[in-house]
Amino acid sequence: MGIIEKLKKEGLVFDGAMGTMLIREGLKGGKASELWNLEKPEVVRNIHKSYFEAGSDVVTTNTFGGSPIKLSKVGLERNVEEINKIAV
Repeated sequence: MGIIEKLKKEGLVFDGAMGTMLIREGLKGGKASELWNLEKPEVVRNIHKSYFEAGSDVVTTNTFGGSPIKLSKVGLERNVEEINKIAV
């Protein structure tokens, strides 16, 4: 069944709170979660994997704050493209 048919028939299950999962894995307050795309990609990958294993049909990237404005607050505005490419 394709995604459109599944959506019409059953709906889609999306992943949950990436930030909460990253904090559980050790992300400290004040750190940009998107930086873990570079520093700890295996942790991000494993979180995505766990959502699929739990039954998610759709998993979103760890790029919620991956904009120049947001990342400039932690000095990462020059890394926006790299952070987002790795996340995808």
